[in-house]
Amino acid sequence: MLTKQLINLSAVCVLAASSGMAMAHLNIAQEDAVVVGDGSREYKEGGSAFIDVNISHDCTNADKTKHFATTGVALLMPNGQSVPGTYTADRSGNEYGANAVMGIKQRASAIFKKTKVIKGPVDAFYSHGEKTEDVRALKWMHGKIDNDHYENLEFKTGFPKIDPASCVAKIKMYFPTVQYCKNGYKTAWIKTADSVFGMGDAKTRVTDTYAAYATIVRTSELPASCGEGETVEVMPTVEDINMYLGKKSKHKHKHSDDD
Repeated sequence: MLTKQLINLSAVCVLAASSGMAMAHLNIAQEDAVVVGDGSREYKEGGSAFIDVNISHDCTNADKTKHFATTGVALLMPNGQSVPGTYTADRSGNEYGANAVMGIKQRASAIFKKTKVIKGPVDAFYSHGEKTEDVRALKWMHGKIDNDHYENLEFKTGFPKIDPASCVAKIKMYFPTVQYCKNGYKTAWIKTADSVFGMGDAKTRVTDTYAAYATIVRTSELPASCGEGETVEVMPTVEDINMYLGKKSKHKHKHSDDD
C-alpha cells in the first residue's frame, strides 16, 4: 500500500465535514490528463502540460432554487514550498530544489474580459537560471458562464523530477479555487474551513473537504526497500489562501462580485 506524506502548508489538522457537498465539482479537466497510473488527472514527472480548469456549473442559493452565472474564478498554485524527494537540474547536472508546479503561464481568455497573473516568492528551482519567484495565483474576471454552458480555463506548467533514490511514487497537488458568481454568490473549493471564506457569509459556500487536484507520477522504478512507495500530498496553506485568494478585487463590475 502506498504511504502518504502531506505537505500541509497550514496549521489545520482536522477538516470539518462538508455540508451540502455537491456531486459536481470545479476541477482539473480529466480529458487533459496523461493516464500513466491507475487514475486520471495524472502527469509524468519532469514534463510540462497544458491544464484546463473545468467550470461545469454555476452557483446557487442555499435551497438551490436560484442560479447565478459564474463571473470570475481565482486559482491558487500548490507551490509555496519545495517538495521533498524532487529536484530540477541545469545543463551541467547541478541539482536544485523543485516545487510541485513551476513556470506557470495563463492562457488568454475570450470569455473573461480581464485576466490576472499574481506572482510571489517560492523556494528556489532551476528553469533557465535559478528562480525564487513564480506565479502563485491566476484570476479570470469580468465574464459570464451560465448553468447551460461550461468553460475550461487553461494554464501551462512544468513539473519536478522525482529523485530515483527516493520512495516518492506520486505527488498529489491541490489547487484551492474560488468561483465568483452574480449577486455576490461564491463557492470556495478550498479543502479547509479555516479561511476568510468561512466567516459566515450566507452567500458563500465553502467546500471544506475538497479542492481541485492533479497528480504527478514517477516514471523510474522504485528502490526495492520502498515497497509500493509514498504519495506526497501538497496543499497550500490557509495563510496563502487568504493572501492570494481572499483579497477583494478592485476590478468589480456592475451586478457582480468577482475577485
